[in-house]
Amino acid sequence: MIDLIPPQSPDIERAVLGAMLIDTDAIGRAIELITPEIFYKPVNQTIFVTLTDLFNKNLPIDQLTVAEHLRSIGQLDNIGGEVTIAALMAEAMSSANIDYHCAILKEKYLLRSIISLTTSISSRCYDGNAESKEVFENLMAGMMRIRENRSDAGYSGMMETMLSATQDIESRINAGNAISGIPTGFKVIDRMIDGCQVGDLIIIAARPSVGKSALAGNIAINAALKGYSIAVFSLEMTRIKIGRRMIAGYTCIGVSNTHGRAYSREDIKCINDAGNTLSQLPIYIDDHSGINHVNLYAKLKLMVREHDIKLVIIDHLQLMSAVNQREDMRAWITNTTKNLKSYAKTLNLPIICLSQLSRSNEKENREPRLSDLRESGAIEQDADIVMFIHNPKPDEIVKSMGKIGKYVTESEAENIRELIIKKNREGETGKIFLYWKPEITRFDNLDY
Repeated sequence: MIDLIPPQSPDIERAVLGAMLIDTDAIGRAIELITPEIFYKPVNQTIFVTLTDLFNKNLPIDQLTVAEHLRSIGQLDNIGGEVTIAALMAEAMSSANIDYHCAILKEKYLLRSIISLTTSISSRCYDGNAESKEVFENLMAGMMRIRENRSDAGYSGMMETMLSATQDIESRINAGNAISGIPTGFKVIDRMIDGCQVGDLIIIAARPSVGKSALAGNIAINAALKGYSIAVFSLEMTRIKIGRRMIAGYTCIGVSNTHGRAYSREDIKCINDAGNTLSQLPIYIDDHSGINHVNLYAKLKLMVREHDIKLVIIDHLQLMSAVNQREDMRAWITNTTKNLKSYAKTLNLPIICLSQLSRSNEKENREPRLSDLRESGAIEQDADIVMFIHNPKPDEIVKSMGKIGKYVTESEAENIRELIIKKNREGETGKIFLYWKPEITRFDNLDY
């Protein structure tokens, strides 16, 4: 059997260490780009850690100080003595290529990481007690860790930052009244949040049966009608039920419960026509249960590549599974929302995630607060926008609408819902009024 040599580059490892020894600035740059385990040879890892320690303590760095530090921790003989340090300095010609050399080392390390992961997964597959779901989750979790390690330094200078910022502002000014994000189809919402912005995590929360799934479905259709590709992950409803709701909202014909109802030929034709029209929309629905943030990312990557997804909707947060079944709910929610925000940034798209409210809000039937979000600390911290759907009493609606409420009767107010934007990192907060049609599970703009 041929012995396979793990990916490595001894000469580049020595070039990086040599550059760090002759140029203090190269140490700072290397620390930004790589970590000790990037080096394949343990000797080189030890030298890198020593240079990092001296640099962080603002101590002078030369052949003598490095050798003395290694001697003080009992590592000088292990790395080959002072002659090794002298050789590294003698071989170093320049620190000009430090970025390129670090990138090579990182690439070799990532390839070794993939080999290690797949070897471990392969061994687990041969285990007679292995379960495919567990093995798959471990594989995806490992690949995600490798993906996170693949990112570069992650910072930009002010020249690049200001150029991007001024171009963004100019494009928004030139757009006039047009929104810069993906439209929700609700005029006041779009005005207040400027549409769904790429990189944003948007939370829509409500008590059960208030309409959060319907609102998310309405947004999906409205955006798709504008040509945007939408991914919907439904952990609560089947795709057939979602389809029925979409047809009902599009035709204004109630089809959720057909028992004992009479439909005319025109109704049937309208339903079939709607089905044909909606079938052409770029909406992709995944109704599998048991989705967690790891396999969600894997599916999203595939859907973005194959369908150019521009907006993601998840229904809902509390039905997602934990990757580690031993995690308590707080840790699980924290990990999930943190990763959802990371996916929005990495994939350059907005994610709308629905969430339940705590039981206290449901019992008291009061206006929702941020503290009503289940495990609110993590959700509130990671979300860019938090919206609540509230169903107050009709007299409260009339009072809440102020002057406009004078023209709304209490019977009309029965179907008016408050959409409360409680958090908005870059825009307004406040209340929006929408008209709710429960028989067709549809929200409409309310002109006021």
